[in-house]
Amino acid sequence: KRHNQWQRWTRDVIPRLIDVYADYMSRSKGLREIPATPCNTTSCSCDKKLLEVDCISFDRVVHVSLQTCRCRTAPMQLLARGFFPCAPIAPSMAFDLRLLEFARLLFARLTPNSTGWCEAVEVFMYLLRYRLDTK
Repeated sequence: KRHNQWQRWTRDVIPRLIDVYADYMSRSKGLREIPATPCNTTSCSCDKKLLEVDCISFDRVVHVSLQTCRCRTAPMQLLARGFFPCAPIAPSMAFDLRLLEFARLLFARLTPNSTGWCEAVEVFMYLLRYRLDTK
């Protein structure tokens, strides 16, 4: 089962998300801003399915309803909103890209004391163009 899921992520899902991710990074100016949710009014003849997803960010959990189909998958729609899904087909949860970037920075610097955590916060805030006056 894990191998099949890995195959789906690497062969199907991730390649389709690259352009969506690049577009979001451009619109968000490298995660420094939260852009407006894109309005996609394209219609297709695919079978539609309603999906409920909890989107988790630093300060809140937002319940989102998505209308998915083969040409507008849940991962594509979530990533266009700045969230990464927890599953390749029908995710029940998705996480804010800023939160994931913070976790990446934190675990890259993790040490047994608070120095790594403080450095991760400082780098993360710097990437968002905030300057901390203290060390």
